[in-house]
Amino acid sequence: MDSVGTDTSDARKNLDINVLTVSVSIVFRLIWPVSFAVLRSRCHYPRCLKQERTGLDTTGLLQGRHLGSVSRDGDRNEMGDSTSARSGMTENSKNRDQVAKSMAAQRIQSMHKLLDEAQVEEPRKDFDFSDIPQRREARLQSQKAERPKLNPREMTAFLFPGQGTQFPGMGHQLLQYPNVKQMFSIASEILGYDLLDLCLNGSKEELNRTVHSQPAVVVCSLAAVEKLKEDQPKAVANCVAASGFSVGEFSALVFSGALSFEDAIHLIKIRAEAMQHASELVSSGMLSVIGRRGVHFKMICREAMDACILDGIKVPVCTIASHLFPEAKVIAGHTKALDFIQEMSRHYSLRAAKRVPVSGAFHSPLMAPAKDAFYSAVDRVPFDTPVISVHSNVNGKRYRHAKHIRTLLKRQLLEPIHWEQTMHEMYQRNKGQGFPKTYEVGPGRQLGGFLERNNLKAFHSYTNIDV
Repeated sequence: MDSVGTDTSDARKNLDINVLTVSVSIVFRLIWPVSFAVLRSRCHYPRCLKQERTGLDTTGLLQGRHLGSVSRDGDRNEMGDSTSARSGMTENSKNRDQVAKSMAAQRIQSMHKLLDEAQVEEPRKDFDFSDIPQRREARLQSQKAERPKLNPREMTAFLFPGQGTQFPGMGHQLLQYPNVKQMFSIASEILGYDLLDLCLNGSKEELNRTVHSQPAVVVCSLAAVEKLKEDQPKAVANCVAASGFSVGEFSALVFSGALSFEDAIHLIKIRAEAMQHASELVSSGMLSVIGRRGVHFKMICREAMDACILDGIKVPVCTIASHLFPEAKVIAGHTKALDFIQEMSRHYSLRAAKRVPVSGAFHSPLMAPAKDAFYSAVDRVPFDTPVISVHSNVNGKRYRHAKHIRTLLKRQLLEPIHWEQTMHEMYQRNKGQGFPKTYEVGPGRQLGGFLERNNLKAFHSYTNIDV
């Protein structure tokens, strides 16, 4: 019995060993082709990548690699395909070499032909650059003939005053000139009141109101241009640049052809009414100050705002609204801040501190309530490119196109006037070059005084057109 049990156990062991052997052989037969193909593909990948970089077709090789992962017979087929692919690539490279050699030979032949022709024929006149100086001079002469150059001393520049220059009786000397009465009539129809009667017979208080003073100054300034056109037509024809102080910019834009007279009066009406409404919301004004050299105007404004805070004003405003010339500024803000500066004028070494006859703090943040109405009106009015140089109060630069005009007119409502910088831009000249004749067309002589402080040489040819 013992021997039989021993034989049975040995038979079972042998059976288990045979089963294990068969299982291992089956697994090896299944895994070996796949693993071999993977290893071979990794070995061939750099070669395929090199062929792709050289521009050769590797589709056959990739297909052969894929088929080779199925069986050993497939491996043999892939090797055959790769061998045929290599032979095809060798033939393609030989063909490309032959084409390149033939093209090179053609280029060499054409080059020799051109060299032979160059030795025989005369130089082509199309490539003759010997007369370049003469041609350049002829072109410049034709340009000069088309656009005659004016003597700088014969050129003119116009300065249009702004609000604060108005006075009762202005416009009386202009009624005898053509188109003046018609201009006042058109403006009165748009404004809804008799502007001419207000200018001639109105009181100083009525004329100083923003809704009245702004259109009055603009119409009188454009009427002064009509006077100059009648008395000195050459001065108007030779005008090459213009600029206006604050609302005077509208006069400059009308004169330059960028804005029609009717549209200008409409804009000024809306602008003046909006600014008047903003002025009535807060007790505010403007103060013209002249200091000595070294005076810190911004520090004066900060201390004035501190005084307003002590008086109970939570958000005081006191800022520079106009840069007139180096020692002179116009400060805008709350009335208490302006009163403080006037009282402390000696302490701040101010030579003058005088109120400006306006009803609000223009060109300051206190005009924010007026921007919606004015911005909307500016967007609806058509503008054209000025035919002469018109300089903006915002940065002193010239207006370039209609969009540029709209943008800077909007900014001018809340930002300070850089008149000093504008004068530098207008009268910038090379050394020894003459200055144009300057005409202040409109009420007052304030802009002439600013010009004298900013550019004395330009002021020597300054003239005021009396209204």
